[in-house]
Amino acid sequence: MTAPWLNRMLALCGMGHSMTRAPAPDTPLNGMRMVVVDVETTGLNLRKDSVISIGAVAVVNGRLKLSESFDQTLQVDVSLSKDNVLIHGITPSDVSHGRPAREVMQAFLDYLDGAPLIAFHALFDKKMLEKAVRTHLDERCQLAAYDLAEWLPAFFPEHTECRRMGLDDWIERLNIPVNQRHNAIEDAMATAQLLQKCLARARQQGLSTWGELMQVVKTSRRKQTATHHL
Repeated sequence: MTAPWLNRMLALCGMGHSMTRAPAPDTPLNGMRMVVVDVETTGLNLRKDSVISIGAVAVVNGRLKLSESFDQTLQVDVSLSKDNVLIHGITPSDVSHGRPAREVMQAFLDYLDGAPLIAFHALFDKKMLEKAVRTHLDERCQLAAYDLAEWLPAFFPEHTECRRMGLDDWIERLNIPVNQRHNAIEDAMATAQLLQKCLARARQQGLSTWGELMQVVKTSRRKQTATHHL
């Protein structure tokens, strides 16, 4: 019997190619499901390093679905440096007692269920997750991912220094409570709360569809790029 996540992916993309599609521009924001994700890795090298932990939480109609969060450590054969352990707190023992990596990636794709993926500096998370799917599921993978680091300046332009602001800066500026940083699920929760702030601003501005939201982000990005080159 084929796993549910694989049935969906095969139906979308054809055998051997996992993918999530960008939402249609006319998709209503009300009722829309987005998945906010954060990964912890053995390092920052996209070619050499590996995912060791995934944290994700769904945001539906602007509300966090805390009861449906995803928090898994992968059981993988990797070496962790002392500096790396100090950053995310995941020890070699945690990894050796984690869930088999293949099961985690299957479960994550099932959890994602075709929803757009949101992350802070999303390109890194996207690339590492796609690599993990290829490595552990032997599937080519293309995820529709969106960078909250581009959304926040679009909806909070009053922070004139926003172009250089990192996740910690935005957490502080927008008063997001955080128990622990550099923990996948905690970072995903914090990022999800930042997403909620963006969606609330979008509603205040009268935006009702995905296409309208993305146009605001695109316009903001263009303005920031032009300002940067002045």
